[in-house]
Amino acid sequence: MTAQDIICEIRTGVFTNDDLNALGRAIQFARRQLAQEIKGEIYPGLTVYFKNRAGSRVIATVESVKIKNAIVNSNGHRYRVPCNMLEI
Repeated sequence: MTAQDIICEIRTGVFTNDDLNALGRAIQFARRQLAQEIKGEIYPGLTVYFKNRAGSRVIATVESVKIKNAIVNSNGHRYRVPCNMLEI
């Protein structure tokens, strides 16, 4: 099942509030898992990519890795980016 299939099912399905809460918890868990995987692969000096609020792809260099976020530098601008939003 693809993400698009899941989205379609959620939009057209009939779910209780408990069902939707369970889906939300599953998504949060998947995000945490993804962040942990990426966090294990990044280190200071590595070039990474992320999408900013406008949806543009930004190339940056990792300065430091924190518990949930990474501090990255792109053309002199520092950003605190959640690890699950980074691409190597």
